[in-house]
Formats: sequence, C-alpha cells, structure tokens
Amino acid sequence: MTVRAAALLALLLLPLTGCGTTAITGSSVVGEDASADTAPADTTVADTTPVDTSPPPPREAPSLATPARSAETEALYCGLSNGQLVQGALRGAACLNLPAAAFLDEFSRGPFFGEVLLAGYTEAAYGSCAFVRCLNDATTCEQARDCDAARLKGPCDWSERVRRCDGSTLEACLWDGTDYRWYATTDCERVGAACVERVCPNGACLPTATCVREPMLQFCDYYGRCDGNNLVRCMPNDGASSYSMEVTLNCGDLMEGGTCIETPVGGEVPGPACVAPEPDCVNAFGGSSCESDRELSICLFGRKTTVDCAAYGYDRCDEGVNGFDSRCLP
Repeated sequence: MTVRAAALLALLLLPLTGCGTTAITGSSVVGEDASADTAPADTTVADTTPVDTSPPPPREAPSLATPARSAETEALYCGLSNGQLVQGALRGAACLNLPAAAFLDEFSRGPFFGEVLLAGYTEAAYGSCAFVRCLNDATTCEQARDCDAARLKGPCDWSERVRRCDGSTLEACLWDGTDYRWYATTDCERVGAACVERVCPNGACLPTATCVREPMLQFCDYYGRCDGNNLVRCMPNDGASSYSMEVTLNCGDLMEGGTCIETPVGGEVPGPACVAPEPDCVNAFGGSSCESDRELSICLFGRKTTVDCAAYGYDRCDEGVNGFDSRCLP
C-alpha cells in the first residue's frame, strides 16, 4: 500500500474510533458522561399530616356559671356555654327581632325541636344548633341575617307536607310571618337518631319525616313531662304525638342543683322546663328589663341574671315596647 493510500484509510476510520471513550450505536449514547442530563431522584418525604376540616371553635363570651355537662348534654346544647347561649340570644334580639326571653326559654326546655313549644309567639331557635352557633359567632347584624337566611330552605305547602329530611337534618314547614317556609331544625344525629322521610308504624306509612331511634313510641306527651329532675321531651313527626321518640335531659347539667318543673308554654299550656332551685323568674314570661342604661336583666334557667350590654359588644339597653322585647342594642 502506498503511503498516500494508508493516510486516506486512516482518515476514513477516524469517525469510528474518535477521541475519548464515546461511541455512537444506533440512537443511544454510551459513555462516561451519560448521566450528566439525568435529574437526581426526589427524596422529599410526602407530608401525610391529616388536614383538619373541623369547624372553628365557637366565639368566646363573657363568663356565666355553666355546670359540668355530660357528653350527651354538651351535644344537645351545641357545645356552647351559658355565656355563649346568652350571646346568641342577644344577637338574635338585637338584629332579628327574636325576643331574648323566648330564645332562652327554648333552652330551658331542651332545644330538641323548639317548634313544638314556641310556634305561635316567636320563631326562636327551632332546635337548630347551626343557627344558634352562628348567632353566637356573629358580631354584626349583617352576619346575623346571614345566619337566619341559612336555615330557610324555600317555600312549602303546609297542607301537603309538614316535615322532610335533608340528610340527617329534619326540616319543618313553618310560618315565617309572611308565608310558609322550610326551616332547618334538628340534626337527628345530635340526638343519636336517623332522619327518616317515610315512617310506617304498624304498617301504616305516614307521608312525613321524623328522627327515628328505637324504641319509638305510639304516644308521648306532646309538650313533654318531668321525671324527677329529668326533663323528658318527645319529638313528634307530624305535629301530633303519634310514633315519636323521647329525649331525656338531666336538668342538673344546665344549672347547679337544677330541677324540672311545669311552667306555661306560650302563656297557655303547662310544659316542663329546667330551672334553678327555688326559681325567681319564669323563663319566658318573667321577661327581661333594663336595670340601667346598659344593663339587661334576663331569666336564665329560672334565675334572674343581669348582663352588661357593653361586655357583649353593645352600647345600651333598650326597654322596647314591653318587658318581653327588652334587649341590648348597638
């Protein structure tokens, strides 16, 4: 081979041998720099901390004596102290024209389904914890009106159906002062029951809804009764006392030494209420009054209690048309 031919052959082989250690095979690149473009593995430990979706705790309120409560009573009373119940009542009175006296009367009788006891003279709470907690948290009348709007679920025809279920919440067709509207009332789970829309006692189905928890009764006293120091209320399904469940409340859970007595309901029929020993006022009709320009006297579980309107964020006490309407106002 001539020297010229050998040189030409070397030039032709040069791309195959090249320099360094990299060789081309098909579409792959193999060599000491192959890992240069590979991202490092992600070794970050995933955050598995559970997300807390529970509602925030209720707004604090000026202190009023609240006895230790059983877990069942704590649930029935929406997890609110006596001071927080008063705080909600004052907001309802100032912003929604709900008389504080009647509002607090509902709690003395067990806020299971207030429509039974209070329909006819005030809208009050109707047993809705969501509404009561919302009023306790409200710091303005706009917020209070939002609380009220949240429990109204649209028009209804009372002649066709008086109760229905929305999940575990029992809704009632009630008069709102202008028309019949669906109101969100008791959460049946709060009383250890399920909301059932079609109940069939003894095979006779009723086109209504009720909270169902065995044993169900074919009859119970519409307004409830006292059993020693216990207040016993029934939750009727159709405005009558057929096929009902009973809820029992220990009055000592609401007031130190609390006992159950019969007091007027709506000014007419007797009904049970939890009150302090030797009560000095009637829950609904002892009314409320202004003790001074900024002090309001209310009846809380049969005990006359004076609250400072300023401590609850109001400017003054207003007597209203009568003692039933006395309230704190901004």
